[in-house]
Amino acid sequence: MPRQHRYPATFHPSHRSPATLAAVTLGGALGTLARYSVDRGLPTATGHFPTATLLVNLSGSLLIGLVLPIALAQAAHRPLIRPFLITGILGGWTTYSALAADATTLFKSAHLLMAFAYLGATLLGSFILVAAGFYASPAHTYVRYRRENGR
Repeated sequence: MPRQHRYPATFHPSHRSPATLAAVTLGGALGTLARYSVDRGLPTATGHFPTATLLVNLSGSLLIGLVLPIALAQAAHRPLIRPFLITGILGGWTTYSALAADATTLFKSAHLLMAFAYLGATLLGSFILVAAGFYASPAHTYVRYRRENGR
């Protein structure tokens, strides 16, 4: 018996579509500017715990979990939601390159325990928050309700 999907078949806009590229570009610029503002507001001194990057990555993970079911449910009618919100804004907001750089800096300055705590908190926390956001999302609840009630 074929596996039943939770979400309807979705339309994926072409990655070469000018509208998709514009959505990703605009969203990425907005997310990156927002992240830059947080970095400027909560600067981290070398050898200190990178709180700003951790907060950005964890909040972005939760938001991705909340928004993804909405984007999937709306993809056929609003195909630019996912490229704009998830790839663009939240892709620009979250920063795993800064995660790697911050962890490397902590390792190089002999803060091994802090580096491992930071990596663990980010990776495990991000996974948990994406899953929690996904299952708490109103769109996920709505799709599950419709499936369970044969609608």
